[in-house]
Amino acid sequence: MLKELGKVVIDVGVGEEVELDLDELIPISEDLNMEFSDQAALYAYIAMLAAQAEAVWLDSKRDLDEVYAVTDKAVRQDFVANNERVTEGKVAAEIKIRKGYSNAVDEELFCHEQFLIMRALERAMSQRAQMLISLGAHLRAEAEQTGMLIRDTKKEIDRLRKHKRNGSVERDIPF
Repeated sequence: MLKELGKVVIDVGVGEEVELDLDELIPISEDLNMEFSDQAALYAYIAMLAAQAEAVWLDSKRDLDEVYAVTDKAVRQDFVANNERVTEGKVAAEIKIRKGYSNAVDEELFCHEQFLIMRALERAMSQRAQMLISLGAHLRAEAEQTGMLIRDTKKEIDRLRKHKRNGSVERDIPF
């Protein structure tokens, strides 16, 4: 049973999104010549998007680290200004509830998800390429078998005609 995959929108840079219709990308049509010729370009395109998504994710991780450092400094300054005792546990807890840090965490999680989707799609394209290779081999084997059958049948017809011409066949041959 074919499952509908739908569309996925991937953020591949600052404000740049790409919509991919997985129901058009992944399945293999009956026009294998077209599929063979398009596969390399399709795989390269998906791999490029995966690399861009990874770069966006790594940037968001770096931004998260930066927001953590700035927030850490601000939290410590606030504790000192309020004459509160500064402990690592209190600082870490306060950082986690600060809006700027939680927004940065959400952004990093979103970017990581985008990267994982693209990496999975890149793997699907690799599996698609392997499937095309298998289909091509199957079709070549099938064509070879058909060719062998035709050659064998032709040889048998030629043999029977030769015997008929020589008068060595007692039954009628229907050709």
